Amino acid sequence: MGADPLTMMAISMAGSAVMGALGGRAAQQAGDANAGVANYNAAVIRNQKITAQQKGEFDARRIRERGEKVLAAQRVGYAKGGVQMTGTPLEILGSTAGDIELDAQTALYSSELDSNAMEAQAVMKEYEGKIAQWRGASQAKSAYVGAGISLLGAGYAVL
Repeated sequence: MGADPLTMMAISMAGSAVMGALGGRAAQQAGDANAGVANYNAAVIRNQKITAQQKGEFDARRIRERGEKVLAAQRVGYAKGGVQMTGTPLEILGSTAGDIELDAQTALYSSELDSNAMEAQAVMKEYEGKIAQWRGASQAKSAYVGAGISLLGAGYAVL
């Protein structure tokens, strides 16, 4: 003899409710995991930002050091030639020094632009993480509501 159809339907609906609840929990965990990945990626990008800033400072320092050698060579050349350090030679040294500093500032500015872009990327990754968490929580709530409806349906079917 077979089982009562109403009992079988109630068991099926209860099973659906349990599966829905488990699916909701899985959706929440997936959202949390995706948020963790996004936050990790944001931290990696922020580390790259620091590296970009340090590289800009290093490059600017190297440009200035090389520039000092160029200026020293110019001064030695003028001194060997007996040129007085007034007028045009002084203007040339000043122009060279200005160009060197401009190159150093350009390196710093470039690294600052890179750094700002990386910060924006990190913020976007954090928002992606928040959205992933929200999506997981939303899917979990939807699954829990579905599970509750299945249980109510099972209870109604038995009555």
